[in-house]
Amino acid sequence: MASTVRTGRYSIEESSLIGLGVGGGLLSIYLVAGFLFAEWSLSDFFSHLTLTTTAWAVIFSGVVIACIALPITLYLRYGLRFPLGVLLISAVGWFAFGTITGGLTIETAFGFTLYLWMFSPVLVALELVIGGGEYYTRNRGYLS
Repeated sequence: MASTVRTGRYSIEESSLIGLGVGGGLLSIYLVAGFLFAEWSLSDFFSHLTLTTTAWAVIFSGVVIACIALPITLYLRYGLRFPLGVLLISAVGWFAFGTITGGLTIETAFGFTLYLWMFSPVLVALELVIGGGEYYTRNRGYLS
């Protein structure tokens, strides 16, 4: 049976770099905005910095970047849309929940986003499972 999964005009390396760039860029914007608008303190951050917290921050940042980069890479390379949908629904749904419950203000938005990012390992697994399912069904010809 012929494969019906489209491969994009980007190679896996190019699509991965674009995804990682977008993920790293969004994480950087979030951190800069936190220092500018949420009045985070660099001195407070560095005063609590240990080897363990540094390791957790690096691991946590990598998972967050992967959570954003994975659906972008899968879309650019294979045209898979469902992982992008998972990312979009989770982000929009989380902020809608915060707005509806009244817990989301400009001051609390950064802390509220941290909870979403703590959920990112589950999102990565969900994106992989749903992306794999979409790839499988397209490869079998069930979806076009």
